[in-house]
Amino acid sequence: MSFEGFTRFLCDPVNFAFVPETIEPDEEDLRYPLSHYYINSSHNTYLTGHQLKGPSSSEMYRQVLLTGCRCVELDCWDGDDGLPLIYHGHTLVSKIGFRQVVEIIKKSAFITSDLPVILSIENHCSLQQQAKMAQMFKTVLGDLLVTNFLFEADFSDSPRLPCPLQMKNKILIKNKKMIVDVPTPLPMIDRGAIQRGETNLTLHRKQSKNSYESSTVDEVEDDDLDEFLDDEENEEDDQEEVPVRGEKDDSPKASKRAEKSARNIKQQDSLCSDHSVEQAKPSTSKSASKTNEGKTEDEVLYAQLAQNAIRNQQPRKNNTGVQIAPELSDIVIYMQATKFKGFPPVEGIQSPRLIVEDPPTSTTSLSFSTRSRTPSTLLSTPAPPRRQRSSTQLSQELQSEYLSSARPNATATCYQVTSLNENAAKKLMKRHPAKCISYTRDHLIRTYPSAKHYDSSNFNPINCWAHGMQMVALNFQTPDVIMAVNQAMFEQSGNCGYQLKPRCLWDESHLLYNKFLPLSKDIAGHSALLLNLTIISGQHVYPNTHYASLYVEIEVIGIHNDCVREKSKVVQRNSVNPIWNHTTQLRIACVDLAFLRIAVCDSGQNGRVVAHRVVPVKCIRPGFRHLPLRTSTNLPIDNAMIFLRTRFEQEEHIYLHDDDSNSYCNLEHTLAYRTDLTPNLSPTPILKKQIFVLRITGAFADETAITVHSESGSTVKTVMQQALLNAGKNADQVEEYVLIEESLPAPSGEDPIEQRVLPLNEPIMDAVACWNGSMRRFVLRKKGSDPSSRAWITSIIKSGTGGSSTSVSPSPLIKDGHVKSASSNQLHGRSLDTDAEHLEVTEGLNPRARSMGDTFLVCVHNVSEDQPYAILRAGINSTAADIIRQVFVKARRPNVDDAEYVLVEETCDDTKINQVTPKYPNNRTTSRVLGPNENVWKAQSRWKSMGRFVLENRKDTVHATLEKDFLEMAKLLREGIPKKDETYYMIHYAGLPGEDI
Repeated sequence: MSFEGFTRFLCDPVNFAFVPETIEPDEEDLRYPLSHYYINSSHNTYLTGHQLKGPSSSEMYRQVLLTGCRCVELDCWDGDDGLPLIYHGHTLVSKIGFRQVVEIIKKSAFITSDLPVILSIENHCSLQQQAKMAQMFKTVLGDLLVTNFLFEADFSDSPRLPCPLQMKNKILIKNKKMIVDVPTPLPMIDRGAIQRGETNLTLHRKQSKNSYESSTVDEVEDDDLDEFLDDEENEEDDQEEVPVRGEKDDSPKASKRAEKSARNIKQQDSLCSDHSVEQAKPSTSKSASKTNEGKTEDEVLYAQLAQNAIRNQQPRKNNTGVQIAPELSDIVIYMQATKFKGFPPVEGIQSPRLIVEDPPTSTTSLSFSTRSRTPSTLLSTPAPPRRQRSSTQLSQELQSEYLSSARPNATATCYQVTSLNENAAKKLMKRHPAKCISYTRDHLIRTYPSAKHYDSSNFNPINCWAHGMQMVALNFQTPDVIMAVNQAMFEQSGNCGYQLKPRCLWDESHLLYNKFLPLSKDIAGHSALLLNLTIISGQHVYPNTHYASLYVEIEVIGIHNDCVREKSKVVQRNSVNPIWNHTTQLRIACVDLAFLRIAVCDSGQNGRVVAHRVVPVKCIRPGFRHLPLRTSTNLPIDNAMIFLRTRFEQEEHIYLHDDDSNSYCNLEHTLAYRTDLTPNLSPTPILKKQIFVLRITGAFADETAITVHSESGSTVKTVMQQALLNAGKNADQVEEYVLIEESLPAPSGEDPIEQRVLPLNEPIMDAVACWNGSMRRFVLRKKGSDPSSRAWITSIIKSGTGGSSTSVSPSPLIKDGHVKSASSNQLHGRSLDTDAEHLEVTEGLNPRARSMGDTFLVCVHNVSEDQPYAILRAGINSTAADIIRQVFVKARRPNVDDAEYVLVEETCDDTKINQVTPKYPNNRTTSRVLGPNENVWKAQSRWKSMGRFVLENRKDTVHATLEKDFLEMAKLLREGIPKKDETYYMIHYAGLPGEDI
């Protein structure tokens, strides 16, 4: 291949780092209930700009639906001519006709995606015009509109939401529904409503009191949420959303204006827009004029409109509100808007289930033939008159006549949809994160911007997504960074508008099921994905400019623990082909909700973003790739690309302590990228990188342990610096501290505590490699300037060069004068100097040996020439063959035949040797070859003193040991070994397999 051909190959779209245009939705991922998906949602869809002024347009519905949005909002108000209108009430925006919007929705709903569309109704109409709305829905949408319960599960005692695949080319209405049967009340009941004499059968609601926030009958008041929180302190939510860089957020003027705006709308910024201004009192003109001093035009307009809305609603304050028209209620099926009254009991939350029912084969019939886990028949659901039914429908109806009188479980809570603004969502997520996640497994929650976003800006949806909230409604008319994140979220599923939530939120088999808490710092303790990223260069990154001085800003947008941002160097006066060569490693704990943003910024214009791109991390193709850039408004730029290299690694945590092993886990992160050259192949397995989780005490007075992540090559100095940083201390003062390795006292108290000061340049894992069979710990101590402190450290250093150094030295056990005992007689688990009862795990255990739950720590020496040892965490039932297999996997030697190697146990047993054969030297070790099916944990637990496992070739070890031991035994026999011992030896060797003799 020529250089030109290679260049074309690299720049071809088939090799781009992320190509969303080629992604097709996977039908297997569309067979779960609707509550298991994120749904692309729009807020106040009809607006083209500002929330308080400017034009409304029905064309916005077309544009939004064509981008893949599946949930649009319709604010419906009474029209003067008897026909409903859509506009933002009590504001200066223009009005558009209701029927015109519905017709555009029908034409544009299923061009980009054939998955269901949800129409979120904000209902302010009278009964008469509500009936006209329902009639227009039926007339215009026809068979696209879902007007009945369609599936067998809807008629069962345990109903569930349908899956997107079942609802292809269908439109769902989200609105309040009249329920005749009294539903089972949730645990938290509105006591204020009971005092007012209201019941669940009352379908009244209050009129909209706010000039901005979305107001539907299902939204929640602050009082309602405070009552649910059971008299918890109504403190302000100090968990700020993760900042995402945008041009508007950089200027001090903008930040001051935001703070001032937040103070002005404090009363309006509540959970429900219907009641957010109800408590506010209109100010007099004099006080208003004083208050308006220093405000922007938008802020003054907002305050005036809010006060006008209050005056307009005050005469109707005692009105019971507008009821829901039966005609409109009848077409509300799976999306029943309701107030949030609290979380149901735990047993009331259903476990996730895969829906294997086939999708409808006809778009003209609302009676779907389904196939569930058990054989099922078609249900007779409400249908058109008999003369309009086909012969197939009539025959199916006759076959299931016994179900003709069945009634759908319309009061099931899984059909209820709750709307919360971002402030209410934050409050719930902060105080009840686990309950939010559990609730959203079977219930839908829609969130929308609070009143402070009256300029149509957006809030970060990541936190809501992380807690399982499905419909995060955003202002599509504002193409900011948040909208780029939202677009990247749904691009990874082919822009179909539905993205399956991370499995830790709903899959019972996931390791983090019921343990995933996005706002908790503990999430960082689990194994993460490592993204090694190199921004090499750029091509034509600044349109129409060639001499700008540019730098690259790299940012991870995700949950709080994953967010990070860094900048590259500035390349002076070159925007055609700037070369940065910026390398970084990004640690990502929650890959499913992590997005990589690469922004090219102009240093000469105060860091203005001239081009950027947001992509989901798990969809990035590894290797050398080009990534096309977009404008700050997320529009493509011709020929603008970033040349980068990506490489993924996966942490594999080796926990040295019981608590860490039980609290955290190793997660298997998966990537979702596909290549056009091999579209049917799954991503290659991610290489694993061992990370050792250490605990260091002594940094605090109360001996609180600090968790430090270390690699195999990390030095003692590096570990000490990390420990000081994690403790909030100055890492530059590491020379003033020492790290001491000390043994833990045995339960019996017989063994003395051994201590050793570790040199700063010593690899920390060399010390850990000698912990086999014993438990030790690291202690961080400050040297101090007093004589007693210096004397104490000196005594430890001196003792460390003596006897204690032997116990922690990584040098081999075999020394000069070492005579292996008859170790060949210990092949296949047999041992001369180990009694039979010692083979039981309950007998002969070292009192210091510990099992960390179902796993234990083991170190294997002599792995390879470039890897002297490997530290593993293995299951307590692991055999020698299992350990050998794991060692070669960690050493990345997959082509080695495991059967050619054996695991040799070497232990010191000076006491026993001196008692039995006092002639032998004191420094004596016992070697034993473990059988392939021998339990390694039991063998390690029987060690009374120092020991280790060595990996050796089977042929070299077995034959060399046999030859040497035969010579040793013959010598002993000549020197007068008792006859009974001689017989014992001969019987043992006779039992060896023939190929080993």
